Amino acid sequence: MRSRFRYPFRALGLGAAILAFVGMVFLGGRCPMAMMIHVPCPSCGSSRSVHGLLHGDLGEALRMNPVALLALPLFGALAVVAMARVAEHGTVQAIGRGALERRIVAVLLGLYGLEVALWVLRFVGLFGGPVPV
Repeated sequence: MRSRFRYPFRALGLGAAILAFVGMVFLGGRCPMAMMIHVPCPSCGSSRSVHGLLHGDLGEALRMNPVALLALPLFGALAVVAMARVAEHGTVQAIGRGALERRIVAVLLGLYGLEVALWVLRFVGLFGGPVPV
């Protein structure tokens, strides 16, 4: 009985996360973490970068977080592949078992390493300094 209810709650959580992301993008793009602690995190500026891109301001998108622009299509591809796996197998348990998903996740992890490196370099004054919070 327990396993029967586990996946709807995961889907509900994923839906809430997507709604929160869309809300941030269309309601100003402010990061909740930056608003609370007033220090940029490694991925700080990602939502503002996507916000700038969605509003046609490529310069602002690159200024806020250029790595986010590289990761965005990969997150989209990962979502499409996950939906295809669910459609093909009829269960969410099939997500992440394919070689394509593992490759996309590996590239995303590499991009996160690049994002951390950019974060450190910005704190020492390079690339325009830290992203404003």
